[in-house]
Amino acid sequence: LSAARPGRKRMVQEARAQFVAHGYAAVTMQEIADAVGVTKAALYYHFSDKEELFAEAFTDEMERISAGIAAELAKESTLERQLEAVARFLLDTSGMEFARLVADLDRYVALDRRHVILNRSPRPRDVVRPAFEQALTNGELGPVDLDVSMSLYFSMVFGQLRNATYVTPAVATTEALQATVATLVIRGITA
Repeated sequence: LSAARPGRKRMVQEARAQFVAHGYAAVTMQEIADAVGVTKAALYYHFSDKEELFAEAFTDEMERISAGIAAELAKESTLERQLEAVARFLLDTSGMEFARLVADLDRYVALDRRHVILNRSPRPRDVVRPAFEQALTNGELGPVDLDVSMSLYFSMVFGQLRNATYVTPAVATTEALQATVATLVIRGITA
């Protein structure tokens, strides 16, 4: 069983690379099998279909993103600096790849399966919640709805990633975006 795990992990990593490079619709199970150096039957031994393989690749990406967010939060002491660091991490470190996976998840994976995938994947908002709660406790934030604030923060960051995925020109540099997003969450637009 332990010998099968590295092979399965390689399959998921290669699938992720193929999905990011070409998009879900353009990638075939045969192409993934060829890239890994296994037969298509071997791939189907581990995954019932392309959606299941995509789900594994997506979950692995969510784990990577969540670990990166946690690392960025640990480097800073104020919520504003933490949010800047997380935005920078997402905008600079394959966030566009993640955005493409999210777009393909929405576009090609059946709704019921999408819910299963999202429910078993770590969520960035769960990683940042303790930082928001701490900021609320220590007076860094006024009385706000944390769920709404976190949702708005990630909507702003992921909106920029989505724009980049669809080749919409960036409205500003990563540095300007990360600072603006964090400032908007902490101070609002009237500060």
